[in-house]
Parts: sequence; C-alpha cells; structure tokens
Amino acid sequence: MGSCTFQTYSHGKTAQEAYRNAKEEANDYNGDREGYSGDIQTTSGFSGPVTIGRKNIDKYCSENEDKFQKHGPCGCIELQGTRMTKKKAQLGQKGKRGIRIFCFFGWAAE
Repeated sequence: MGSCTFQTYSHGKTAQEAYRNAKEEANDYNGDREGYSGDIQTTSGFSGPVTIGRKNIDKYCSENEDKFQKHGPCGCIELQGTRMTKKKAQLGQKGKRGIRIFCFFGWAAE
C-alpha cells in the first residue's frame, strides 16, 4: 500500500483531545477502509505540539512532514492569535472558552 501526506485541523481543551476528535471525525467520514484511508486515522499518535509564530503553516508542514512515517506519529502545531480565532470559528467553536485549535500533519497510509 502507498502513502500520502495529510493536514487536518481539530479542536479540544488539550492536544490529546483534539487528536482523538480528529481521528473520530476521520473514522466517521472514511468508514472502515482497513486502516488505509490516507487520513489521520492511520497514525499512531502525535509529536508536539509546537508553536510556529507567524510562519506559514502549509510551508512549515511541507518542510517537516518527512520527519514522520506512515503508521507512526504525526506532527502537531498549536494555532495562536488571529489564526486560531479564524480557525476556531470555521470549526464551529467560536465563543467557547478553553478550546484550543491544533493542526495535525504528516504521512498517512492509503
């Protein structure tokens, strides 16, 4: 089987909660594909979270995705400032206290 890169955003009070939410959402969306969906559900955890300041998230992900392997852990970035506020609204979490936003990225099995 092959692999592909992925990048997904999720919310939670902690990075662990956001990771679980992202995996559950991927499972709901992809159904049972025997672990080869090409999405976060094929990962075994995450490394981080890191903060990247004003760096471009897409560029950071593409520059660092090779640090991760399919079926292994993925990377995790915690969003902050305006970036977090905008993504929080997109994820339907606007106005909810204590909710943080994370970007998970890496290689997934497909």
